Amino acid sequence: MLRCLLVWLTYCGVAWAGGVDISLSGRGVTVGTVLSTSRRFLVGGASAEDRVRVAALADDALQRIRRVIGLKSIFGREERIVIELPGEVCGALDGSKPGLQMQAHLEEGNAADENEIIEGLSRLVLERLITASSSGRRADQVRRVPGWVVAGLARNLYPATRLRDVEVVSRAWRNGDGMALGEIIALNDAVPAGDGLKKSFCGVAFAWISRKTQGGAWVMEAAERLVGGEGIGPEWFARRILGFDDACGMEEAWELFEGGCGRLRVGRGYCTRSEINEVKGCLMVDRLVFENIAGHKTSAPVRIEDVVRNREEKWARTMAAYMLLRLEMVLAGAPSELGEVGSRFAAVLNDVIAGRVGHISDEVMLREARARLRVLERAVARRGAP
Repeated sequence: MLRCLLVWLTYCGVAWAGGVDISLSGRGVTVGTVLSTSRRFLVGGASAEDRVRVAALADDALQRIRRVIGLKSIFGREERIVIELPGEVCGALDGSKPGLQMQAHLEEGNAADENEIIEGLSRLVLERLITASSSGRRADQVRRVPGWVVAGLARNLYPATRLRDVEVVSRAWRNGDGMALGEIIALNDAVPAGDGLKKSFCGVAFAWISRKTQGGAWVMEAAERLVGGEGIGPEWFARRILGFDDACGMEEAWELFEGGCGRLRVGRGYCTRSEINEVKGCLMVDRLVFENIAGHKTSAPVRIEDVVRNREEKWARTMAAYMLLRLEMVLAGAPSELGEVGSRFAAVLNDVIAGRVGHISDEVMLREARARLRVLERAVARRGAP
């Protein structure tokens, strides 16, 4: 009974996000679907390339959400989040079967649609956090997660999005189109997909509050209050989360920050060992993902060298697209020294996807990229970076 209530509440919260519905399911893998590396996401419909791309995106986004708010897993071991893309008919995702679904319209290379998937996933995690803590309470006693928190969390997962939001907010402030923090906190309904300015303000506000509180743990405290049926308005934020005497003091601090956004510079010139390890992780594919796409067994992870060497195989382009998506997510907003090396790997993967070979062979380019990555790794070790 509790499980049914949790799923029903999760559906209500996510459907309210507008256009992106998410389901939890205990069903197994079926032909025509892709199971993500974490085994958490089951993606069906569309083409194999899109299924792999969305599975990788969802896996990466969920890990980042958990890191930002300091959250342990809140899903059961056998629970899978089902994402259905338009395209091929997939029996495993029949709407007549038990369980709800996430239906996402994803056009190739459409970053806006990918952002909606990330935001939908952010809402699922936050709503599940609420419902998992609300045992014994009626649904009408539990407050929904405000739209600005969902949008703000989603826009703080990737450095490139954070940088873009700061630039947008800075420009809006110079043009006299700023938003008071109280206005942002009052955005309870889902922020419309087409309102990029409001979403940027939500992202910057979320980041500002997180910096003030030295992390995203404030989200957990806000969730506890929502479970109790109480709102998280400006006065509560000012006093409880940010330590101001009242909302006026909070607004004064926000205006000083907002007015100085144009002077902020995001980004570093030097990378860390952990960032290099992230890039290295993008250059191989888990064997379960490979077997799901390629249709035959492998005894070890598939490396970028394997993809280049077997570029004539049907699975090579799909694997290259999977690697490239993960690599681009890591390199977005990364320090220039890492971006320069990463772009060489990206060029090789783009050649495989396009079915072409450059003026120098991809094998040579790949060896050079690996060598440069090793040089960078040694330089980072000498600097003592984490």
